[in-house]
Amino acid sequence: MGLPLCVAVRMLYHYYFYLSIFFVTCVSVDRYLAIVHPLRSLVLRGRRMTCLLCAAVWVSALVLSTPVASLTQIQTCPGSNRTICSLYVLLTDTRGSLPFSLLCCAIGFSFPLLSICYLGLRSVRELRRSPFCPGRYNKRRRLLSATLLLFVLVYLPYHLCRSAAIVMRAVYSDNTDSWRIPDLAFSLTQVEAVTPVCSLPQPPPRS
Repeated sequence: MGLPLCVAVRMLYHYYFYLSIFFVTCVSVDRYLAIVHPLRSLVLRGRRMTCLLCAAVWVSALVLSTPVASLTQIQTCPGSNRTICSLYVLLTDTRGSLPFSLLCCAIGFSFPLLSICYLGLRSVRELRRSPFCPGRYNKRRRLLSATLLLFVLVYLPYHLCRSAAIVMRAVYSDNTDSWRIPDLAFSLTQVEAVTPVCSLPQPPPRS
């Protein structure tokens, strides 16, 4: 239905993906403030600050997703009547997609993961020191372990496979056969079955 709708679909997918990561991180920050700084955080955890924080998270995710618009393309497959809304991850030219993917991995995944680990450990250590809630220590420790495990299982495969697919295109630009396994792994991390690129033409058989 045209390039504008193609760009909108790709941006929204990217936008809500990282929006979910940022809000999971915000929940960890909120729990940390409630446990480690219960009195000083009353102002920060009020309704007004919460609304401002939510707005900041939405804007940050939007800024992080804006480059997707310039990396999205419409492809018309040769020899057929198919038009493909391409994924920037699977473009042959990686001059824009590789730096953007690495930036998203650093800001949208690595930093939130490290923040959740640090804040969770600080919260567990604070509960362990408190003589009034020994039961909450074990409960919080189990909750932290489950949160980290789910975070890694949900978000790590996507980032690893996406980076691998782009890096293989950058390193082996002339060997399209080396792209197939990373592309297959990346497609398995998607929530929908898509045909992101046109099928590559097969070389004629040698005589």
